[in-house]
Amino acid sequence: MMEDWARWKKRLRFRHLQVLLLLHETRNMSRTAEVLGMTQPALTKWLRELESDMRVSLFERHSRGLLPSAHCELLVARARLVLNELDRTAEMLQELSEDGLHGRLRLGATPIAMAGTLPAAIADFHGRHPRATITVSDGYLDLLIPRLKEGQLDLVVSVLEERDYGGGLSLQRLYEERFVVVAGSHHPLARRKRVTWKDVVGYPWTAPPATSPIRRELEQELALAHQPLPRFAAEVSSSMLVATLLERTSMLSLVSRQTAGYLQRSGSIRVLPLVSQRRSHVGVMWRKDQELGELERSLLAALRQASDAVA
Repeated sequence: MMEDWARWKKRLRFRHLQVLLLLHETRNMSRTAEVLGMTQPALTKWLRELESDMRVSLFERHSRGLLPSAHCELLVARARLVLNELDRTAEMLQELSEDGLHGRLRLGATPIAMAGTLPAAIADFHGRHPRATITVSDGYLDLLIPRLKEGQLDLVVSVLEERDYGGGLSLQRLYEERFVVVAGSHHPLARRKRVTWKDVVGYPWTAPPATSPIRRELEQELALAHQPLPRFAAEVSSSMLVATLLERTSMLSLVSRQTAGYLQRSGSIRVLPLVSQRRSHVGVMWRKDQELGELERSLLAALRQASDAVA
């Protein structure tokens, strides 16, 4: 078996990985052959030879198309990582040859991180590397972590939850985050000096989707207070839309203290005097097998400096 793999590695070309990824995406032999400018018999022969060399079945053939096997899914995941790492290596070589003045850093960030220390860190980073570019992809960890593991992202900034991220990641805490309940300034609870969790569950809420860290924080806070979940009138991720809904309705929302500070600037949003029992940590993560370049190390330093200011 090892001899077969050794022979396969010698014959492997990056083009083969690209073909495999396209075939996995389309799940269709004729469509893949058309995109690649190949005949379908030639593509079929290539796939059979690949499966023969590896001694595994990569696809099951069905009338509706191809169904990837577990071996195929593993190979595709590693192929994506290899090709993404090659792209990143080319960028890092450019950084090295030009003293880090050029280059692109691909960052993933959850909504909590976007409203926290990230803006200050990016501003600091820009001051150090004015000709470098940061590409920020926002979303939740369920989407960002697979992209990080596949090499499509260099770093991810998020709340570090008590969950299994699947291994292979390095995590570094940045600062402690607390969550607060906010309402429009016209809200009946906004004028009260004391508010309990029992008081707030009787009102409609706007909250992020159920998979978000903030939604889970709210559910855990209510569980600690032995209170039922409120009615979620709107599932919203945008801070601007949350602010508008709070201004125009009797809805409440749970946000990070950093986001609350931003929303309060308008004068139409109030933080309710409700003490959160839980504490969370915002941090940064990257792959353990990843060689951090100058730009990544510089942004990490900027994140730590910005985090010290709010600790």
